[in-house]
Amino acid sequence: MYVIMEDTLVIELTILVVLLAIARVLYLIHKITNGFSKVALTKRTVPAKTMICIGSGGHTTEMLCIIKNLNFNRYSPRNYIIANTDSTSLKKVNEMESMKN
Repeated sequence: MYVIMEDTLVIELTILVVLLAIARVLYLIHKITNGFSKVALTKRTVPAKTMICIGSGGHTTEMLCIIKNLNFNRYSPRNYIIANTDSTSLKKVNEMESMKN
C-alpha cells in the first residue's frame, strides 16, 4: 500500500515540476517578445556615455568588432580603459576612432 502511494507521489511531483518548467518557459517567451519593461518606453535623447575595457590578446579584437558597429553619435563620449604597457591596443583603438570620425 505504501509503495503504491510513494510511486503516485513521485509521479505527481514529476508532473508538477514539468508543468512549472513549461510555465516558466512560456513566461520568458512572453517577456522577450513583448518587452521586459513598460517603464522604459521613452527613447534616449542624449548620447550614452560609454566605457570600454580593452585588454591584451584577442580581447582587443573582439571588443573592436563590437564597437565598430556602434553608432558613434549615440554612444559618446567613449572612454577606453587600456593598460599603460599595451601600445598595440592603443594604436588599434586610435585607428578605429579616427576611421569612424
